[in-house]
Amino acid sequence: MSFGQDNAISIRDYYHYSLHDIETLESTITFGLGSLKLSANQKSNQIDGSIYYSSQLGKPLVSMKRSNGDGSFEFDFDREGIDVDFSLLKWDFDLDDVKNEMEFQFPSKISTDLELEFGLGEAKIDLTHISISEFDLECGLSEVDVFVSKPNNRLCDKVSIEIGMADFNSHGLGNLNSEDFSIDVGLGDANIDLTGSFFQDADVDINVGLGSLNLVLPKNANVKLSVDHSFLASVDVNDLLKKGENAYESIDWDHNLPKIDIEISVGLGDVDVRVE
Repeated sequence: MSFGQDNAISIRDYYHYSLHDIETLESTITFGLGSLKLSANQKSNQIDGSIYYSSQLGKPLVSMKRSNGDGSFEFDFDREGIDVDFSLLKWDFDLDDVKNEMEFQFPSKISTDLELEFGLGEAKIDLTHISISEFDLECGLSEVDVFVSKPNNRLCDKVSIEIGMADFNSHGLGNLNSEDFSIDVGLGDANIDLTGSFFQDADVDINVGLGSLNLVLPKNANVKLSVDHSFLASVDVNDLLKKGENAYESIDWDHNLPKIDIEISVGLGDVDVRVE
């Protein structure tokens, strides 16, 4: 790790971890405020990254542990003495004066379980070429973009996304090739793009509270969709065949294609569904 200081309160740290002895990696990132970028590393067995932060937010706590071929990467901030209440949107500093930027690249050839809790700010998460075994994302009052441009090179066990008041956009989530998707939309706006290459059947469970959901489904899969909603919700389903009350399925069913079972529950929100 190298250390540099740009001024009295802004610091930049650099991190490099060689993982040639690691077969599986668990990564847990808790990032409360600022700008976050995650992507794949061109070095297939290495984590590289940098953090540019303000001392007003405390200092980053970064650790990399190893045990019998398993790795554990953790990131958080030591907020001792810092009075930040994100739930009530109160803080004792001027947000415009705070520098907090994190950018990390993860190895492409190591099975990676990625758990991310993101609070306030902007996040760009590119999972393309990262061997994702499980993806767990929780985001608050933020703008979040998730990209998966090419098929995951392994089967993913589970994808869990919890959206608070975020403006959430995803692109190609189907490329994660997960058998289990769980998505919760609270007060935010979510564009969920499930297109991509499905190689196995999948279950998708989506809950929408007061937010809005724009769901794009892949054309290269058989879809069965059920929507449970109150009379106060707005639901619009396109490009699927209606098969009874609140039930839909693909117009051209092909038994050679994988099947996606989707259940959507809507409170007071808006839902729009279409096939790519």
